[in-house]
Amino acid sequence: MDGKSGYATTGSAVVDTTDSFTLGVVVRLADSEPAGPVTVRFQPGKHTDVFTVRHDPSVHAWQLVMPRKDRAGAPEVVVSRSEAPDGGEGPGHRLAVAYDDATDRIKLHLDGCTNDGATASFPGSPPSSGALRIGRSHVGDGRGDHLHGDVDEVQAYAVAPRAVWSTPTTDGAVRCCTTAG
Repeated sequence: MDGKSGYATTGSAVVDTTDSFTLGVVVRLADSEPAGPVTVRFQPGKHTDVFTVRHDPSVHAWQLVMPRKDRAGAPEVVVSRSEAPDGGEGPGHRLAVAYDDATDRIKLHLDGCTNDGATASFPGSPPSSGALRIGRSHVGDGRGDHLHGDVDEVQAYAVAPRAVWSTPTTDGAVRCCTTAG
């Protein structure tokens, strides 16, 4: 992604946001200090984005942003994990977001781990009617927050995870940092 105009999109919504879902991606930001927020992905509703995953350099954190209702100006729930961008070096970060309809919880996982600041109560996720977009977001009436970096391994599941796996700690070894659900 070039940070100016590039983005990717699916033909339609990839998950039903009113039911449990998990979305995963590997992202490597090209800049060690982005000038402003960069959007990894979002899926719109009719009036607002139903969820957005972004890096906000003003708070040095990856964030999952979800509005309480599908309407402009609706109150948002933001969960985050602090982590500096890798500046185009290394393997990038594994980001996963999960909504568990049974427990009414959202979680943001970074490199397989989550914590209390990356988890929140979220009863009744609004419906999404738009395609999954990668590399930019809605900003006012236009587009912006373009991602400058690489995106790989985009995955979508119609369930909340039982476990989120991290990058192997040694050849052939995998560790599980948290269970979800």
